[in-house]
Amino acid sequence: MPAYKRQVNTVFQKYALFPHLNVFENIAFGLRLKKVSETEIKQKVKNMLSLVNLSGYEEREISSLSGGQQQRIAIARALVNEPKVLLLDEPLGALDLKLRKEMQTELKKMQKALGITFIFVTHDQEEALTMSDTIVVMNGGIIQQIGRPEDIYNEPKNAFVAEFIGESNILDGIMLDDYLVEIMGHKFKCVDKGFSINENVDVVIRPEDIEISREKIAR
Repeated sequence: MPAYKRQVNTVFQKYALFPHLNVFENIAFGLRLKKVSETEIKQKVKNMLSLVNLSGYEEREISSLSGGQQQRIAIARALVNEPKVLLLDEPLGALDLKLRKEMQTELKKMQKALGITFIFVTHDQEEALTMSDTIVVMNGGIIQQIGRPEDIYNEPKNAFVAEFIGESNILDGIMLDDYLVEIMGHKFKCVDKGFSINENVDVVIRPEDIEISREKIAR
């Protein structure tokens, strides 16, 4: 299917808004290409501005908006065409930390309200873990693992995923049996099974799983 027939819209990393058009015309651009009636355009643009909390901004110039407001207009312009899938290419990368946190919440609300699929490209692990229903971890264009955020974090498929998602301590170990691994000469219970006996493995230990205690001395 040619690109122009696919029901996919994109929010670009640098927004790509039209500087010579005001807010209303930026959002209405795709609708005008589809020859939608003026009455319907006005209603759809109004609805989108309400969705992104920018009602009353119709006549504003793009240059007068903050980064966060420009991003909301870019999202509204993409959503007004009612795509089945919305691709967001690192849309929060240019925002400061506080605004990025706010927009994470806003985007999640929009996705739930609209009920369409958002594909969210990000290099920020926290962003991926907090916003996603499903995460696809890629390296050099090759998929490393697909799963729920908790599965990606707790059960990484390889060392790359373990190092990329969250903080990790990765140690050389030997799988002695199902749920039993040896690290530096000591045996530990673990959560994995299905390895060969005495198979060399990478053991992932998350910082929150480590407890510091006094050594018990036998008397």
